[in-house]
Amino acid sequence: MRRAARPLALAAAALLACGARAADSEIKCAQMPAPEGTLIMVAPEIGFNGVPMQIKELHSKEPPERVLEFYRERWKRNRAGSMEQDLPGWRVISTVDERCIYSVQVQPKGGGTLALLGVTRLLERGAQVRQPGAGFPMLPGSSVFNDIAHKDGAKNARTVALYNKHSQRANVNFYRTSLAWAGWVPLVDKAIPGEQAHVLVMKRGYEETSVTITAREDGVMVIANTVDRP
Repeated sequence: MRRAARPLALAAAALLACGARAADSEIKCAQMPAPEGTLIMVAPEIGFNGVPMQIKELHSKEPPERVLEFYRERWKRNRAGSMEQDLPGWRVISTVDERCIYSVQVQPKGGGTLALLGVTRLLERGAQVRQPGAGFPMLPGSSVFNDIAHKDGAKNARTVALYNKHSQRANVNFYRTSLAWAGWVPLVDKAIPGEQAHVLVMKRGYEETSVTITAREDGVMVIANTVDRP
């Protein structure tokens, strides 16, 4: 499985305003300020459950409270002010300005702070957002809880995570068959001993997909990652 973007608890913070649309190359949002530190672009173009967004990572020598104070001071002049909330392991501050949503998620790290900076843009009226899992095969009754599309250089990638109460065997047979019918050629088809998981890796032209199907006490989790390799 390929690594997706940084912890996506940030997505929950960035989407505090329902129906937000995010940052891609056409975001038309002002650059988010950042305190002194090392700033890394994590995901210039990522779609979280059909909503595009942009994420950066900041490593600061300052403690989390100082980083939060940096944004409190800058955002208190906004008409909306700033909003703060706690998520497991993180503290979050966000604001809305000129139809753009800015969100910063912080946690202590190595005597300083790890911060995730997200930017989204409010949808225009009438704009449509893709349903999570749209176009991805799944057994009836499946619930999609993550659908993440992102770019890795020139490559396009998509990760879909879903849950259902069918058996692991039913899921394995379903994906083995449905992907083969869609033109995918199997490369790997094996159970992982001791992990209650089964992995399928398949190829179609320049695309490669891996599907991990894991049995749990209350059902089955399916995580599929597809990468287009131009």
